[in-house]
This record gives sequence, C-alpha cells and structure tokens, in this order.
Amino acid sequence: MDKHYDLIILGGGCAGLSLALRLAELGKQSPKTLIIEKRPAYSNDRTWCFWDEGNPALKDWADHIWSSFKVQFGDNQLVKNCRQNPYVMISAQTFYARAIQNITANSQSFTFNNDESVLAVIKQASQTWRITTNMGVYTANHIVDTRPASQINDDMSLLWQSFIGFEIEVSPDLFDAQQFTLMDIDKNFKNGLGFTYVLPVTPNRALIEYTVFCEQAMSASSLQPYLEVALSKYTKHAEYKVLRKECGQLPMGNKTVKKSDDPSYIFAGLYAGAARPSSGYAFQRIQSWANVCAHSWAEHQSFIPAPKDAALTAIVDDIFLHVLKSNPAVAATLFFSFFSKAKLISTIRFLSDHATITDLGSIILSMPTVLFLKSLPSYVKKRISISLYASLSKSTK
Repeated sequence: MDKHYDLIILGGGCAGLSLALRLAELGKQSPKTLIIEKRPAYSNDRTWCFWDEGNPALKDWADHIWSSFKVQFGDNQLVKNCRQNPYVMISAQTFYARAIQNITANSQSFTFNNDESVLAVIKQASQTWRITTNMGVYTANHIVDTRPASQINDDMSLLWQSFIGFEIEVSPDLFDAQQFTLMDIDKNFKNGLGFTYVLPVTPNRALIEYTVFCEQAMSASSLQPYLEVALSKYTKHAEYKVLRKECGQLPMGNKTVKKSDDPSYIFAGLYAGAARPSSGYAFQRIQSWANVCAHSWAEHQSFIPAPKDAALTAIVDDIFLHVLKSNPAVAATLFFSFFSKAKLISTIRFLSDHATITDLGSIILSMPTVLFLKSLPSYVKKRISISLYASLSKSTK
C-alpha cells in the first residue's frame, strides 16, 4: 500500500474535518489526504453554536434554531428578539456524521484512520514529512496539525472558558424551545464570571451548562456542584434523565499561538487561535479558515494558517479580557451592561467577527467608562512590556 500523501491532517475534530470537507468539494483537484484521529470512535460529545448574521456556513445542518434569548442577572432580565439573526446549534453527532458522509461522497482521495496516535513527526532530507504512529509510518508533502494541546496549563491563555453541561429530559414540559438562555449570571461565583447557559430543543429536553470565565482552567468535577444547583433551578427540582454530558476548557486569548516557520507544516484549531478571544466562539471562524485554505490548495497547492484578527478587533478583545482579568468582581456587571446597552445587531456582528467601526463604537460605549479608564494605565504598561520583550527576543536571535 502506498503510504505517501499530499496532505496528512493530524486530528479529525472540528478543524480537521472542516478542512477535509472543503477539500473534498474540489473533486478531482482534492489532494490525496490521510486524517489521523486518536479517538477510537466519534460520539455526541459537544455542541457548536453561532449567530446567523448573513448566510453562515453549514446552517442547513442545524439541529435547532432559536429566535429569542434571555440574559439574567439576579432580578434583572433582558429578553432579546433575534428572529432576524437567529442562534444556530449543530451537535457533534450531526457534524461528524455529515462531514464524513460528504467527504467520502465527493472525493475518493481521503483515508480516515481512527484509534491511531502520532508518536513522531520528522522533516526528511527529501523535504517530505515522516509521521510515525502506533499503527505505522507515513510520509506527506504537507501537514496540517489540528491536535489540541496535550496538556493544559493556566499560562497558555489570558483567561479560560471552562464548562460542564448535561443534556436532560424532564417531565412535565418546562422549556420554551423557541427561546434560549445565553447567560444566567451567578452572583455567588467570585473568582471570575460564572453563568448558566440553557439550550432547550423540545419542551421537555434541554442542554444545561454551567460556564466560567476565569484565569484558571477548571475541571468538570470542580464545576459540577454549580451545575447541580442550576439543574435544580431549571427543572424546578423535578426528576430528570441525563441523556449525555459534555465538558471542556477553551482558551480566551492565547498567550502563545501555535506557529510554524515551515509553510509545509501549519497549525489549526483552538490552540492556533481558532476561538474568538472575548467569547470563545470558534465554529464559523474554523469554517472560514477551511474555505480559504481549500482555495489556497486549488490555486497554489499550498495550505495557509488562519489569518490574524483585524487590528482594531484584536485591540478591543485584548482590552476587554484585560479588564475582566483585572476586575473579576465586576465581570457580571460588565457583561450585563454589554447586552443591555449595545445594539443587538452590533453585539451579534461583534461576536461573529464581522463588526464594523460603528459596531465597535456601540460595544465600547456600552461598557462602564470609569472601569475601563481605570484599567487603561495597566493595559498600556502590559502592552509596552510585551513589545519590549518581543523586540529583545528578535535581537538575540
């Protein structure tokens, strides 16, 4: 068997399959591709959501769409009609099954290897890559590495979004399947921002998650007591059946983004900057990169990493995260202010990476001015320190 490939994708998660999906659409132009995935099999282990603010990719794969949402902070509640820009959910079960089905239907150039672990990746004298796994040895002209970090430490990101969620079934009917809860802010969580996120898909079935934004990545076991309180609240203490569970830690503002100096080896996915720093949204950003990357192959037989965020958006995100990190006690007030004062379409475009200058202005004006002004000196000091360190690092190379 010929074990040489045009491309080997390391990791068959969202980023890896999204790229393969777009490459398969090229038909005969598709590169001969091997996808190596560590998991023995795919499961319904996560959920991706995004706003429909202009024909988002894969919207037709949606498991559910909501036309309104709530933000709750104590006795204060906001209800927003988002019918013009609905909120879309795609389950892992749907995404994995449909992606693999579409890839194999559109191209014969793809091989999937599950339950296989990468042991070593070496650049050979022939300028090809040699990949050794527990199952064999392969070579490739190009590598796209979408694997998550092998080990998480708090210094990898400015903040972390940690969550645990149970999809439950309860009787009697308790949920409005047309309205989701984006944030039910927990006033009792003191180490950052804690909130409940509720995605009802039928009157008696919903995904209920407890999510935290803070400096430390928190384990599922440490978050479960908070989730249990939320479950009691939203089920009104009724008995419920747990259908499935999901949990994770997402970087919010990668301190170090995985990069490669070799254009034939690129990184992609969460630890290459796929998640939006200020929100953790990643799905549509990954789809956009996969589309551009596939076009690059079709036109130049090369692959490209995800582009950097626009300068102004990156600055706003950075300041926002700096204020959150420096003032964890006021994080809840800050987010409630954000959703109550900014224009809804500006909020949606900001969260979806399509904010205009006017949108960014609306977002900035919605924030507590005094708090941001107080944080500005420390933010400027931080940026100067980072710039000086970067300059010194370059001069010593």
